[in-house]
Amino acid sequence: MLKGHTFKTVKARPLSPDCKEACTTDYRCQSYNYDWSQSICELNNRTREARPNDFVRNENRYYVREPHKVSLGSIPELPADSCAEIKADEGGHAVSGSYWLDLTKSGNSTLVLCDMTTGVADFCSDNRCVNSATCVNRKMNYTCSCKTGWTGSYCERDVDECTEIPGACPVQSACENSLGSYHCICQSGWRNVGPHNCSEIEECLEEFNHSCPPKSDCIIKGANNSYECLCHFCHYMSNDTRTCLRKYGNEVQLRT
Repeated sequence: MLKGHTFKTVKARPLSPDCKEACTTDYRCQSYNYDWSQSICELNNRTREARPNDFVRNENRYYVREPHKVSLGSIPELPADSCAEIKADEGGHAVSGSYWLDLTKSGNSTLVLCDMTTGVADFCSDNRCVNSATCVNRKMNYTCSCKTGWTGSYCERDVDECTEIPGACPVQSACENSLGSYHCICQSGWRNVGPHNCSEIEECLEEFNHSCPPKSDCIIKGANNSYECLCHFCHYMSNDTRTCLRKYGNEVQLRT
């Protein structure tokens, strides 16, 4: 007999078709136990194949699987507990597709895609993940694994790194948020190294970045990387700062 799955009992005459007729006229009936000692038919909503651990020997009862039963999980009124239960019930005849499951055993049926090769529900087949998120299949539902820069149950919300992540940008820059990302705008005297870092500009070492004339040296001064031009020995700077003039001699013009 199959124990723990009887949803209805009916009186049945010995050696009569009463049990079979009662089972075939109720869509919930998957199998039945006949108690010959009491002439009672116990209608079950599961089969021995679906619940092998619930099948026990009983000298007063015998078990019958209904051959023309409604397939488990095929209608919302007869949901299975899992895809694996349907696979066990149908055996080698199980076909991958959509089935009704009551995953929480709350009486609420949900249409779920079952992979009958593995007996696992594929919740990601109809997911709501957005912004290139990856759907991760779980035992009873799915979750969305967000790309960097997105958050929320379905990765629908942009992360404002400028306000939510302390130190997202170095102190020598201003943080500017964008959808799914952000970048740092470096202040004067600094330049971007990638979108999130700044590197100090060494004016005197950067070709064409300073305007010191010939016969002069570029000298860094101050913490803000400013510079000045110092003319060589025996030279001095003209008023327009474009020429180093030789003391007591001809001036040297800036090349153009």
